[in-house]
Amino acid sequence: MAIASDLSIPSYAHRATFSFNAPITRPKGGQPIDTRRQNDLHKLDVYRCALQLYRKVSRIVAQFPRGEADLRDQMKRAARSVPFNIGEGVGKRGNARAAAYQVALGQDKELIVALDCVEIDGLAPDDDVIEAQDLADRVAAMLTKLIAATRASG
Repeated sequence: MAIASDLSIPSYAHRATFSFNAPITRPKGGQPIDTRRQNDLHKLDVYRCALQLYRKVSRIVAQFPRGEADLRDQMKRAARSVPFNIGEGVGKRGNARAAAYQVALGQDKELIVALDCVEIDGLAPDDDVIEAQDLADRVAAMLTKLIAATRASG
């Protein structure tokens, strides 16, 4: 079954621990998003994790040396696209909702590949890359389940 392979634990998962239950805060501190916003979108764990992934990727690409502008821009666009498409999906129904989640999943998978390249090229500290990979894997698993549930119900 294709869904099961998307939910498998990555081989590098044992190398880092990360708390996914920590509140997400603005980059320069301030109140956690959980306490500032109370709409349906911010109650979705997948959306909050996608925002956390975007912040993590933003910090990673900020460390890139000169000459990596293309990869930096591509990763920022992909990381930004994930929460955008989750938000779009929340506002839709049926197949349109599943399609928006599918786009978010595709962008998340693109980001996973980019993070692998960052790790291979040594463009950022391994711990930062692994943390982002773990978040991206978690987002992918949640989106896969949301897509299946949306298709089953509609």
